[in-house]
Amino acid sequence: MKRYLSIFVSALCALTVFNACSDVPAPYKIPGEDPGDGTLGAGIYVEESFATDFGTFKDYTEKGNPWIIDFKTAKATGYDNASKTTTESKGWLISEAFDLSQSTGAYVEFEYILRYVRAGQTENKVLISTEYFGDVNAAKWIDITGTLTEGSDWETFYKYTKDLPAEVIGKNHVNIALYYACTTTSATWEVKNISVKEGTVKEEEEDKPVSGNLLENGDAETWENSQPAHWKSASTASSATLSQSTDAHSGSYSICVAGATTNKRLAYEEITLKAGTYTLTFYAKAATADGGSIRPGYTSVIDGVAQSNGYKYGSYSDNLTNTEWREITHEFTLESTTTLCLVFMNPKQTGKDVLLDDFSLTTANGGLADGSNDDENDDENDTPTANITYTKVTTISAGTYIIAANVDGTYKVATPLGATANYGYLKNPVDATATGNTITLSSTANEFVIESTSGGYTIKDGNNKYYYMTGTYNSFNVGTSLPTEGGVWNITFNADGTANLVNTTMNKTLQYDTEFGSYGVYDTIKATLPALYKKN
Repeated sequence: MKRYLSIFVSALCALTVFNACSDVPAPYKIPGEDPGDGTLGAGIYVEESFATDFGTFKDYTEKGNPWIIDFKTAKATGYDNASKTTTESKGWLISEAFDLSQSTGAYVEFEYILRYVRAGQTENKVLISTEYFGDVNAAKWIDITGTLTEGSDWETFYKYTKDLPAEVIGKNHVNIALYYACTTTSATWEVKNISVKEGTVKEEEEDKPVSGNLLENGDAETWENSQPAHWKSASTASSATLSQSTDAHSGSYSICVAGATTNKRLAYEEITLKAGTYTLTFYAKAATADGGSIRPGYTSVIDGVAQSNGYKYGSYSDNLTNTEWREITHEFTLESTTTLCLVFMNPKQTGKDVLLDDFSLTTANGGLADGSNDDENDDENDTPTANITYTKVTTISAGTYIIAANVDGTYKVATPLGATANYGYLKNPVDATATGNTITLSSTANEFVIESTSGGYTIKDGNNKYYYMTGTYNSFNVGTSLPTEGGVWNITFNADGTANLVNTTMNKTLQYDTEFGSYGVYDTIKATLPALYKKN
């Protein structure tokens, strides 16, 4: 995994420009460390973690800032946080040559964080070549980047997987590269755990919207008290001054979002969405000849409060003109049922009025969790249920449980991975209080099913997916089939009532990490052990 991640990051960063405008905290801890013996397993061509160095990858800097090792990742950026300046940069991170002469198919994968991407100013790419012998400009490079997801924090890593093209399969000299470039602004790209392996990536079925538009008044034709109906959050997510414009993409009206010297947001009212992938589409136009910019995204809302750390944005759409409407599409994935506001930020860098119209939100595998667009046979876990009580146990038997860690009197109840996820840490825990030895929740969404099996127990979520471990990761893998290894857990209890949920294959223990606000599985006890509460 190490070699592959390095290569991918290098190519991707080289083609992406980074624009970091704030301090960069340490990234989320997703392990994938080198076993340390310097060997690669069968079917592995490249494997580097970038935890301490580039390993078999080499940095090639054409101009400006080079690739560096930072936060246990390979990092590329033209931005210097200390001086708040950007250096025009272009650089490559290139693997040593590897041999695919006996391969029938191979793929690359790695983990990454990518932020502050600006169209026309940054490039991030993953490239591959059979003609590289030391001169990047003399070689023919094949762009296999596809789609990279821009994140909204420094903790969440995304996973990149891509089949290698047919042109390189069967060749005995292949290099993979991560490429980044930036001009006046820069993105920041962090990459780790890169590998090239024998095999192919399972292709996902094409998403086809099946739910129709989940938004009301998406055409902005209905106005109440001089405000567009449904386009007002009860939280601080709504911060922009809105007005009605007769310059419409369709129909009679559009929404004018006033610019200012600070970032301002148009927000849709709070909605609760199921886990799934969503496509947000709308049209934007500058209100004047001064131009404009817009950036779509969403923020999570808890108890009516927009979470300051919950804003997750897509890319900026800059250089809007007042002569034509531009169609903008933003895709995002929710790993669990989430209450949120869709937001559209009018950035201070432009500070000019923009017009927005014809909004739609569609999904192939999610939907509204309040039942208004649900099918009759939707999972009952999506429907809130009042007063579900769970009692703390110190012995284990088959049944339905929640996993809760006591952090200064607040119980962090583990949230299962989303229906479409196949790996990850258990993030976004639900806060709960305990009355004696009981915890009461209003939803079954945080339940796990524990069942006895040979050698221990299995753990499944409400989507009937098994939780197991593989490789050197401290995160979970999930699947509908129990794997031959990594899916059995030994469960014991301590004198203080906490539980040891130990993966019998990896000998790692489930714990809640307060630094990152998530559950992982670690080889030493370094975080908070949870307790088990069984459903009454």
